[in-house]
Amino acid sequence: GVMAGPESRAAAARRSSQSKRQKSEMSILALLEADHAFVPLAMVVSTIGVVSLGSGVMAARKKFNVPYPNMYAVCIKDANGKPVSTCANPEDVDKFNCVQRGHQNALESHYSMLMLTAVGGILFPRAASAGLLSWTFGAVMYSKNYSNRGADKRNGGLALFKYLGLLTLLCLNLATSYQIYTK
Repeated sequence: GVMAGPESRAAAARRSSQSKRQKSEMSILALLEADHAFVPLAMVVSTIGVVSLGSGVMAARKKFNVPYPNMYAVCIKDANGKPVSTCANPEDVDKFNCVQRGHQNALESHYSMLMLTAVGGILFPRAASAGLLSWTFGAVMYSKNYSNRGADKRNGGLALFKYLGLLTLLCLNLATSYQIYTK
């Protein structure tokens, strides 16, 4: 008889592994409903929205002449009391920092929002997706408010959607936890 060589054993192992992976993927997909497709879609849209805020920081960096690697602009007074700044004009420090803070605030919370969406989306995919999109819209508006109106007015108007989205996602996660625990 002909003995199976190492190549044919490796091929058989690959086929077996592929078959197991396909069965696993099919069983996972069987658990999901069509509405679950909204969750990764909302995550992609949210990521694009948050990442796009970085273009505003790049434009402000160029406009106010804030060099890398400075994350924020700084203005101090030298020994003679003269302002020394990382901006070309010391009066632009706050303007640049408002743009940077609006973007940074979204970045600081984004990963938590993605995780809340993934967990809440297990049982409530449409609501979790809507919560994330609401948070994203609000975070973008918050950043725009911060950039254009300053720190005191960053939460005004449509920026409040950020908090509506957060509250939605927190409630969905509590409901998911409760339903899993009491099943």
